Amino acid sequence: MAAIIEPEGPISCVHIDGLAALKIVKHCQDSLPQMVTGSLLGLSVGDGVLEITHAFPFPEPSSATKNVDVVDDEENATAAAADMDGHEYQLEMMKMLREINVDNNCVGWYQSMYLGSYSTQSFVENQLSYQTDLSPNAVVVLYDPVQTTHGQLTLKCYRLTDECMELKKSGKNLYINSKNIFQEIPVKLNNPGLIQGLLLDVVDGTYNSSSPSIAVKTAATGSSDEDLDVGVDCTFDNLDL
Repeated sequence: MAAIIEPEGPISCVHIDGLAALKIVKHCQDSLPQMVTGSLLGLSVGDGVLEITHAFPFPEPSSATKNVDVVDDEENATAAAADMDGHEYQLEMMKMLREINVDNNCVGWYQSMYLGSYSTQSFVENQLSYQTDLSPNAVVVLYDPVQTTHGQLTLKCYRLTDECMELKKSGKNLYINSKNIFQEIPVKLNNPGLIQGLLLDVVDGTYNSSSPSIAVKTAATGSSDEDLDVGVDCTFDNLDL
């Protein structure tokens, strides 16, 4: 895990980019009925706000029954990732994301849950290691794919309370109220300005997707430069600059 990041202050709200939320949802939905985990990347922007801008899944353990004579490149890459431990895989992913200028600052992790059930000993120990080794403001985002199928997005964010952290560090076998173990942090879904503008155009009915497709089709079919220029002009005419 990365070096400890000293926080400016305790966080009071978590902003998750729409793309990061969709990656979490897709990973958890596609892996059902297995519960999965992944890493959260982002940055603390001050004023108690933690932004999550990217997420990637941790590799699933390789199956003992899987054939070792894999010839496909994609399967080879998947097998190699599965052979790495979580720490090594996370470091490799963050290095590659840094090369393409994607946020590579780890701010926590995510996990799927089943019908709101998540509080286990391993879950607490994992979150404790993040808040101890990474940052006191490290969070865990929980997504429930089963409850979401009933029509309401179930996406929650938690961190261990200061009382629980002090108790775990002391090593004393003292009682703590279950309500004082986790602190739920409000979650807000955000989108960049360009995406918000596109969504507003789609809702208002002013977005016309035919013009961009003209440019794509003329380029794909090898049409003349004149036809391509017409398609490009039509595309720019539909942009609100």
